[in-house]
Amino acid sequence: DLLVPAEHLQSPALTYFLIQTLLTLI
Repeated sequence: DLLVPAEHLQSPALTYFLIQTLLTLI
């Protein structure tokens, strides 16, 4: 689910993971 609470974005590792996921979709 891409609708992750802003609190979870505090985690650099998770943020990096989300960025990689988005780049894969592009």
